[in-house]
Amino acid sequence: MIITLSLSICTLFAGGRKEGTADNGKAELAAVNFPAYDFARQVAGDRVNLAMLLPPGAESRSFEPTPRDIIKIQNCDIFIYTGGETDVWVDRIFESMGTSKKKIIRMMNVVDVVEEEIVEGM
Repeated sequence: MIITLSLSICTLFAGGRKEGTADNGKAELAAVNFPAYDFARQVAGDRVNLAMLLPPGAESRSFEPTPRDIIKIQNCDIFIYTGGETDVWVDRIFESMGTSKKKIIRMMNVVDVVEEEIVEGM
């Protein structure tokens, strides 16, 4: 599954410059948290302008995007987020903007999700 995610990011660079790319020809990529940011950085390297929305040390469950964050999401070519309960705010933002020209990668959709085992006393 990780290979699928890596390939989907890499294929975005094979098509050349898109309409929403920066002046330097690099695609704009926004990641919500550090794991998605670091993964994209390792796969794409310097071929993208990479931004992380969640400030270091911030709790993702209580994150509220600023207007600047929403503009980054709106203007990016590629958006990567975890999905699930911690990123419900993403769906609300997508409902308010067009996403047809944007590649959206929900990491929970490209890996096998393991259900958390709940044991008495946890």
